Amino acid sequence: MYVLDLGCGLGGSSRYLAAECGCRVAAIDLTPNFVEAARILTARCGLAERIEFRQANALALPFEDGTFGLMPSP
Repeated sequence: MYVLDLGCGLGGSSRYLAAECGCRVAAIDLTPNFVEAARILTARCGLAERIEFRQANALALPFEDGTFGLMPSP
């Protein structure tokens, strides 16, 4: 599974998903300092290979169409 975390902040949700669900995560945040801190914290947790953090705007995603699928509502 490949998950997109919009507005990831310091990356806590991304790390949780990668560790507990075993998925890969693409995480973006608008604030460069948050992205850098998320990368550092994630490396310290040993999850850097599963999570990619990028500084980007959620209104202009840096991914090709169809990269992520939609999950049905519960």
